[in-house]
Amino acid sequence: MSSTPGIGLEPVATGFNATDAAFTWNASYGQFLLSSESTGYTISTLGTSATGPGKKLYWSFTDKPANTSAPVIITVTAQDPVTGESWGSSVVTLVWTGDYAVTVQQAG
Repeated sequence: MSSTPGIGLEPVATGFNATDAAFTWNASYGQFLLSSESTGYTISTLGTSATGPGKKLYWSFTDKPANTSAPVIITVTAQDPVTGESWGSSVVTLVWTGDYAVTVQQAG
């Protein structure tokens, strides 16, 4: 059994300091998870969207998707936490390679 709760996702900022940004993550399927070292590596379920600082999150799923021909689209947007101004965004597309596995099709 793997010790990783899912696919690790961590924002990489270009043109601004990631520690100064608020990030919003959204997934068309599955859920985001947060691993906390300070509590003995407990896993918190965040849902299909999550907002917070630029910490590493994980994406995973528990149930077989109803339609494996539909890709999973994950978006992340960085914003100024004071003004709400968008500083940048990115999209990752995951495609199903069976009922319980995905691969990255496109990132950017």
